[in-house]
Amino acid sequence: MIVAIDFDGTIIHGAFPNIDGLIKGAKEYINYLYDEGHYIIINTCRSGEQLLNAINYLLQQGVKFHRVNDNEPENSAKYKSNSRKIYAHVYVDDKQVGGLPSWYDIYMHIKEKDKEYNSQKVVPNSIQHPKIAENFLQWLEKFYHDSMKNSSEHEKKHGYPYPSLHDGYKKYLEDFPESCNHISIDEFERHIHNHRIFGKHYYE
Repeated sequence: MIVAIDFDGTIIHGAFPNIDGLIKGAKEYINYLYDEGHYIIINTCRSGEQLLNAINYLLQQGVKFHRVNDNEPENSAKYKSNSRKIYAHVYVDDKQVGGLPSWYDIYMHIKEKDKEYNSQKVVPNSIQHPKIAENFLQWLEKFYHDSMKNSSEHEKKHGYPYPSLHDGYKKYLEDFPESCNHISIDEFERHIHNHRIFGKHYYE
């Protein structure tokens, strides 16, 4: 997951612009998250020399991170935007409602969120096996054509004419539960786009 972390009052002690030492557990748990594969973005209001001081301090202290005040590149490319607000799955900030929990509690919360996040990434493992891929593509084409034929019935039942990509997921998972694996939804979407099976309305 992408984790955006504030600097002042979240990673370090001190009234801005002072840097008066690391908050207990910050370095250890941020590095755990980094080593476990999370994408760490330092998300701070600092700029100019004060931002440089913060970056140098993190580097000197061995706090691991990927970017500072900038979005994860693949995400920017996907949405064709490098928005001013940093996109993240989890934000850590001492100004959040309720204040800043201990870094142990933050770490455990992110672990739980990661379980939820990964549980939503169940898609067919057709990408990994040529025969399954062939069968999967045939299934998708049938799903597409059946959906087109039954669009008026689908609209009456669900309020929109065509099934969404997630509807396709659920149906495939029901039909072939043994053919599923944890692969990201992005890979699944790319697989469909590459074979030109779904029209744009499936992504709206």
